Amino acid sequence: IGTEMFERSKDFALRERAMVDLVAVDNALDRIENGNYGVCDVCGEEIALERLEAKPSTAVCYDCKEAGEDQLHIHDQRPVEEDVLNIPFARSFTDDAENENVAYDGEDAWQEVARYSETTDEWSRGGSYYGYSDFDIVEDMGAVDEVDNIPYEVGEDGVIYRDFNGADDEREPKEN
Repeated sequence: IGTEMFERSKDFALRERAMVDLVAVDNALDRIENGNYGVCDVCGEEIALERLEAKPSTAVCYDCKEAGEDQLHIHDQRPVEEDVLNIPFARSFTDDAENENVAYDGEDAWQEVARYSETTDEWSRGGSYYGYSDFDIVEDMGAVDEVDNIPYEVGEDGVIYRDFNGADDEREPKEN
């Protein structure tokens, strides 16, 4: 279902793009009929022949197009929601040399998540972004005290024995 949904939304986007291109071509044909094809709509200068060959439906010269894109700040646009978000939801990498912040922030959360994606197997290195020794994992996951990590086994007599890697050293030895 996900693939079909993606393909359908892609079809809608391609159709919309084709409609925008069709309107641009119709406008270019109108400019040809009016005798002002190849003249920039913004500054009135002649559009370079190379630009018209690359994009025949263009209505503005290269310089005006660049100025318009710079004015919109297309290259560094961020969602408007980020203006009202505060820590911990905003960009919260606050560990810089100036303020020496030691509070739990976005960088700490990222490091925790990255620890879980690390692997120590030589054959499964795919997806490891930070290598194997960048994070020193010293805390025991899933244990409250160090005592909780001691492997044990309850014997038939009800006594709790320490389990040394599964070795059964409490019963009589097996004969070969």
